[in-house]
Amino acid sequence: MLLAIFAVSITYVAGLNTPGGFWDSTGESHHLGDAILKDHHNIRLTVFLFCNTMAFVASLFITMLLIIDGKNLHKKKARSRMLYGCIVAALVGLVGAYAAGSCRETDTTVYVLSLVGAVLAYILLHRFCSSAPKLFCCCFSPAQQPDENEDTDMQC
Repeated sequence: MLLAIFAVSITYVAGLNTPGGFWDSTGESHHLGDAILKDHHNIRLTVFLFCNTMAFVASLFITMLLIIDGKNLHKKKARSRMLYGCIVAALVGLVGAYAAGSCRETDTTVYVLSLVGAVLAYILLHRFCSSAPKLFCCCFSPAQQPDENEDTDMQC
């Protein structure tokens, strides 16, 4: 719950103070208060705002799911799956917002995107490995290997 509230506050402040800051005067292509990143990297600003908003909303959902009957959360599988999905969405949103908002040079962009890819690959690998024993329980459980005299049909 503490981390969800922390993520809400981070994403709220990041939404108010976009990366690069704001213009303090009116110019040819911008007005007072426009985001500087909008003029130089419009796509990055859009990606940043999308990912930041996704992380903000997912963190709010996490907080609401934990507040509403949080003591019995482990008994309700649907709600715990929603909570897990919101946690993943919040993490992906935070990582995406960081990647979009922190890069200015091409070298840094490639470096940060490779780190983001590694984090996302780890999340997917962790999810797959946590569900793999359920999918392939016959392969991972040596106690369930068939005897030579039994049928080869195994049930996990």
